[in-house]
Amino acid sequence: MVTPVALALQFTSGVFFVYTDLPRWMQQISAVFPLKVDGPGHAVGLPAGFVRHPEAAGSWELGRVAIVLCAWVVGALVLCLMTFRWTAREDR
Repeated sequence: MVTPVALALQFTSGVFFVYTDLPRWMQQISAVFPLKVDGPGHAVGLPAGFVRHPEAAGSWELGRVAIVLCAWVVGALVLCLMTFRWTAREDR
């Protein structure tokens, strides 16, 4: 069940297509998910000569990438702590 969701996020987040070529409404929806933000984050490991084409915003915005991804991690952790419950072996 995870694969169709991940595939849909990849198509709308600029992994397979140029993000700016997508319809505006699709850009606004995909901008909320971490995959869109994580794309520019890959530039952090590239030498300066390889980073020729900045993101649509005109720069890689690595500080923003780090903040958004940390917010997603914290939000997911809180959600997991609120919903995950251990079960005893005798309950199975």
